[in-house]
Amino acid sequence: MAEWISNIPSVSEFSGHELVNDVSIIIREAGERTLALCRALAEAAVGSERVAIVSEVPSEKGLRRVFELGCEMDTPWILELDADVLLRGGAVQELVHVANQLDENVFLVQGQILDKLCQGFRDAGQHLYRTSLLRTGLGFIPPEGEFFRPETLTFQRMKLAGFPFLTVTHIVTGLHDHEQYLRDVWRKAFFHAAKHSFWTPYVRPMWRRLGQTESDFRAALLGLERGLNSKMKVRPDIRLFDPGEIKRHLLDHGLEEKPELPADAMTLEDVSRRIAEFVPPPEYWNLMVAWGTPAPEKSAPEKIRDFVSEKGFFRLLPWLLGAGLTRIGQKLKNAASRPERIEL
Repeated sequence: MAEWISNIPSVSEFSGHELVNDVSIIIREAGERTLALCRALAEAAVGSERVAIVSEVPSEKGLRRVFELGCEMDTPWILELDADVLLRGGAVQELVHVANQLDENVFLVQGQILDKLCQGFRDAGQHLYRTSLLRTGLGFIPPEGEFFRPETLTFQRMKLAGFPFLTVTHIVTGLHDHEQYLRDVWRKAFFHAAKHSFWTPYVRPMWRRLGQTESDFRAALLGLERGLNSKMKVRPDIRLFDPGEIKRHLLDHGLEEKPELPADAMTLEDVSRRIAEFVPPPEYWNLMVAWGTPAPEKSAPEKIRDFVSEKGFFRLLPWLLGAGLTRIGQKLKNAASRPERIEL
């Protein structure tokens, strides 16, 4: 669900220097290079006493811990922030400003981020939750390892239960995947090969071009190619990847890991400046066109292959039986709906 909001305040209305009192920030981390910086920026936005860290993996377990911890906090809003997101000055104020105008059944609000790998703006890495609905949300988190995108599924389930979400495309919350370790860039590109396979025709030539001057994109290309050729069942779980193997793969191509990033490497204003000065390359706009185009219908063999890959062979027979009964039921429904033929 994405909508445009017309009464978004401009960046100049919120300088980012005033602390936001009605929101707490929970950072989800998995060893990101930007963790210390992410925390410092979050504390600059809301104060150190309103910032917490969650380290549980995989994605389902981390999300559950965020909801549980959020239920214990005394602010009406909880901003979940991935540790690879660097906040822009004033962004938290802008999100809360919009959220406070929405109906009380709206579960979450998110802005957009400036993404390093797609070289443009998209929604990822930040969710502003209504604290009073987090306990309800706990009941919609799927079991570990059963679904490819557990967060999206949780949000869709909440929406079906009457608690919708909103993406505010006017608000850029911060930078995403900038200043990361090369091993995490490699891993993210590997994951995108499965999660966003339609990216490949657009990002591959762009990464080759940008990789001539920046190591992040060379690492991304290596991860992408490995992901496209992998038979591994991909899930949002960092434990699936061997850091030593990734390091060797990078070193084999002349890429040495980056040093640690200090917590004072950037300020809220520095992030704002980077976003304001950024101009997306042509490949990004073509990617956005593809993103808004419905994917072609998959063939029956492709659907079966995807199901077996995600759920396993032993669940295939019940799924096929259910699909067959659904088709038969639809045909019977269509037949019953046809007007009777009248003989004259």
